[in-house]
Amino acid sequence: MYFLRSLKKADQYYIGSSGNLKRRLETHNGADAGWTKRYQPWEIFYTEEYATRAEAVSRERYLKSKEGIAEKLHIIEVVKRNP
Repeated sequence: MYFLRSLKKADQYYIGSSGNLKRRLETHNGADAGWTKRYQPWEIFYTEEYATRAEAVSRERYLKSKEGIAEKLHIIEVVKRNP
């Protein structure tokens, strides 16, 4: 599970999950990127590793949910203060 940070627009983040983060980052920064294209280029900001894809997707969904937004914002603030 990962957070990306836009180098184009301050405080623009994207949360996703992937088994191959390097390849996924290339996709987000590529010509065929979907929603993320408008904020390219992206950099990896934060990652968490899980034993299974299901666990990573569950965590991603939680952080994107109404219930998880406070934790997402907390993670962003902590990482920004301690790069």
